[in-house]
Amino acid sequence: MIFLTQPEIRQATIFTRLPDRFRQPDERNPWSQANRGGQPVDSFLEGPVWHPSGCLYVTDIPYGRIFRVDPSGDWELIVQYPGEPNGMKLVGEDTLLITDYRHGLMKLCLSERTVTPWLSRRNSESFRGVNDLTILPTRGRPGCTIPPGASTGCPGKESSTCCWITVPARTGWCSRRMKTFCM
Repeated sequence: MIFLTQPEIRQATIFTRLPDRFRQPDERNPWSQANRGGQPVDSFLEGPVWHPSGCLYVTDIPYGRIFRVDPSGDWELIVQYPGEPNGMKLVGEDTLLITDYRHGLMKLCLSERTVTPWLSRRNSESFRGVNDLTILPTRGRPGCTIPPGASTGCPGKESSTCCWITVPARTGWCSRRMKTFCM
């Protein structure tokens, strides 16, 4: 890496961590079997989203959990369901969209603490391992990455459009202000 100016070095401190009461290492967990060679995994946190209230929401992929971390660092389990949630985006004060490896795009109603399918397939094909999620700036619609090397944009709730096929290293998204996608 080339730095034109010397980066400032800062000391970091731990603000908060997943409390022990939420840690549940299980070597039989299917996600642990597939991703960690069966080693016990007590959590795998992803998909951080800041809420206007100042709270941080995160997913726990192996155990299908969504947590809220308040500004003082206290953790609360919002919901646990039989899925593998990954990326999230806030699409309203009360709604999070979630990419779920097992189920496609899911919707979490924060006030009711319920998770329901939002978009589980593209045409007749189920999503396999949806990952990152973005909201397209010009249309307010979600887009996500799906293996093997494809990305999709959702023109409406009932369907999606495949934008790229076999794009190498397509994890992560960025979008330009006036354009639909860029990588």
